[in-house]
Amino acid sequence: MSTVISVTRLIIVLLTIVLIIGGIVLSLVAIGTPAWQVVNITEFHTEHQHGLWLDCTIGRKHVQGSSDSSLHCTYKFENPTGENDPYNIQGTEEQHKFFKWHKAVLVFFVVSILTALISLCFTLCSPCVRICSVVANVLTLITVSLTTVAMVVYFINSHKVEVRFVHGITRTYEFDSSKLKDVKSHFGKY
Repeated sequence: MSTVISVTRLIIVLLTIVLIIGGIVLSLVAIGTPAWQVVNITEFHTEHQHGLWLDCTIGRKHVQGSSDSSLHCTYKFENPTGENDPYNIQGTEEQHKFFKWHKAVLVFFVVSILTALISLCFTLCSPCVRICSVVANVLTLITVSLTTVAMVVYFINSHKVEVRFVHGITRTYEFDSSKLKDVKSHFGKY
């Protein structure tokens, strides 16, 4: 009976380790990708991807049966003019600014990754020292809480009007995670 309990504990510890490592990898990928908000601007034949710290534009050119794509990425914390002017933040478009909520989401994610790594260490020690499993569970709860707060902060702020809509020449485009769509133009029906 004792060996069955020991084997069950080891299986649970191994499953926990796999889940923690998977969560860390997913968090790192989420921080690294610019595809947090994606909009397809049809009048410019471009796709804009706005991430937490990185913005990318994919330009598409269609010339007689062939398709050519170009990728251009910029960091949100770069000042394009090269000056240290705090009021000129990454051009004039709202989507390219590095807002305080972007920084907050990044900080929450980084701290949650650090707590997940510490939790992983305690989980590895839990088969030998029983108190480590309690500490690992508490740290995992903190990790989940920090990640949840980061996602809630992002969700609330990304749905603000000044961030959610992109203005083209004749159309206004909206970021939408389920499908890309364009909103009625200010100039009437098109």
